[in-house]
Amino acid sequence: MCDEKLKPYKEKIFNSLNEGISVYKEYARISGYQVRLATTQKVTRSDCIKLQYLFCNRQGLHKFRAFNHLEGDVSCGYKRRFSTRTGCKARLVLRLIRDSSYVVSDFVEEHNHCLTSPEYQQFLKSNRSLNFAQENFIMDCGNIKIGAKKSHKILKEISGGYANVGAQNFVGNSDAQIILDRLKSKQDLCPGFAFDYFVGTDGALQRCFWADSIAKNNFEAFGDCVAFDATYRTNKYNLVFIPFTGVDNHKCCITLGAGLLAKENVESYEWLMESFRKIMSRGPRIWVTDQDPSMKIAIKNIFPNSIHRLCMWHITKKFTEKIGNILCRDKKFLDNLDGIVCNAHYEPDVFESEWARMIEDYKLQDNKWLSDMYEMRANWIPAFFRDIPMGGLLRTTSCSECENSFFNCFFHPGMSLTEFFMAFDSAMDAQRHRKDQMDHETTSSEPIIKTSLHVEKQAAEVYTRTIFYDVQHEIIESCLHCHVCSISGDDESKIYGITNEDSIHLVHHIGSNVAECICKNFQRIGLACRHIFLALKSSGVTEIPDYFISKRWTKKAVHKLDSSSFGDIAETSASRNGSKELWIELNAAAKSVGCHKQKIDELIETLRTFRDKHSGRIVYMSKQDLFESIIGSPRPTQIIVQTPQQSRNKGCGKRLMSERDKIVEK
Repeated sequence: MCDEKLKPYKEKIFNSLNEGISVYKEYARISGYQVRLATTQKVTRSDCIKLQYLFCNRQGLHKFRAFNHLEGDVSCGYKRRFSTRTGCKARLVLRLIRDSSYVVSDFVEEHNHCLTSPEYQQFLKSNRSLNFAQENFIMDCGNIKIGAKKSHKILKEISGGYANVGAQNFVGNSDAQIILDRLKSKQDLCPGFAFDYFVGTDGALQRCFWADSIAKNNFEAFGDCVAFDATYRTNKYNLVFIPFTGVDNHKCCITLGAGLLAKENVESYEWLMESFRKIMSRGPRIWVTDQDPSMKIAIKNIFPNSIHRLCMWHITKKFTEKIGNILCRDKKFLDNLDGIVCNAHYEPDVFESEWARMIEDYKLQDNKWLSDMYEMRANWIPAFFRDIPMGGLLRTTSCSECENSFFNCFFHPGMSLTEFFMAFDSAMDAQRHRKDQMDHETTSSEPIIKTSLHVEKQAAEVYTRTIFYDVQHEIIESCLHCHVCSISGDDESKIYGITNEDSIHLVHHIGSNVAECICKNFQRIGLACRHIFLALKSSGVTEIPDYFISKRWTKKAVHKLDSSSFGDIAETSASRNGSKELWIELNAAAKSVGCHKQKIDELIETLRTFRDKHSGRIVYMSKQDLFESIIGSPRPTQIIVQTPQQSRNKGCGKRLMSERDKIVEK
């Protein structure tokens, strides 16, 4: 909470209205809430304000729009919105007493909601404004066609992000040793950080795996299904970057660890899998990879109890090459193919009959690639994973595609290892910042409830915003488009026949807490389907049973780490980022002067006076000291682990050229 000295109190006097408003806004910002200026009363025949009300921005209640269960379409073109209103009574009232002085006539401190915790206060509107200097910088970038988003990233790096211009000359042949020293330093500072590495017979770095305490904590919550993709070339040595990716409680990709490999063989992948198991203490239920046979063998040897499936994105993106441009331009064929391959509601025998029909209709019997894909259908077609818990998780998020797009914004193939690790830290900062932002949006607002059913209100309290939308859709569909057509069984166990869009779904309701539906939505992704919601409603169940609430989708999915998990790393980072604090203070000074010419001149004169006073007295850092502070590790005095030579893996070097490539080259 805020320091008592900053807290306003009744009868406190301010010299002006603006002073009173500024003091209350600052108190609110530090406390963790935002202020909304509300009712004002003015002196008769004058623009002078007599009373000014300032409320917590969560004051008032959202006007509920009743929803007809029998008529009307819920879509209606309305944008999905959450409401921040909770009816909070916290407020400050300022009353004019004389001339331009104001007194606090009423102050209500208590709130009926949780205040924003320090880790999320960066997302408050009062902490997200750009000052005059920052706005000018973004406008100047716009003049040379640098967009606002990229300009903001540049500002982030200037004010404390990594800066690696000229770092390659400093690194030299100690690249591998520098990053290992850096990883060891992190491990010493942060007890939760762990890494492992392997050196080849030539003394060069061949393999590395690392994960910090946040990644390990996320694996505990979201490690049921993990994808790892070995298609990245992110450094000048052609070491393969392999991120281990899961799906968080907002259905966003989240990095659970990462590795670098010089060779893509069974031995290397087995080492990587073993390092993962050693650091994470267990493996996931499901591994999702591309079609590399070495990965398949390594997973089977190290994690014999895990299920291995192939990533659909890596397979489907080959359709144009393997099937041909003519068919891939045929929308009807693509819709047909997508409906067969991606349909998670098909049973295996239905998929096989539909596939055979498609092959026959389009005369694709001689396509060897399609025949090979059909032979391994049990490893990638959703119909064969319907009974596996969370088996449909990564298919719903295009995980590999998202990760490719995300990391491409940070890496390029010409990076040294030192630059790569600095860029990786920036990537994790961006990913975790987005996660914190979504957590804040979920906890600081309430969804718009569209029905009067208690299960919908309960879903809003339990699930994150993204997941709530999915559950809300199923609840509304159960009201509008699903009907019970038959009931059989006794009080202990009933079977409901439920019609939905000309199809019949059977729901086996066992007792009051468990139900199973033949659509298997709950088994595949851990969320109850519309048929189960209708069966529960018909049985008189008014709450979502605990059985159907998967913790991984809830607001409390992740256990919060205490500060001891990070050790002294925060303190050390702060000591290295004096320039960041200086930048913040300079920006604050620029914000305070605004566009006032006199104040700008005064600030410039102050800075010039400081410069002249200390000119000649300042001992500037050497170039080596500067790069050491940027990289976070001193230049090693002894090189034990050599920098790797350029690796040659799949996708590297020359290949046989197709006729099309030869024509293009001419």
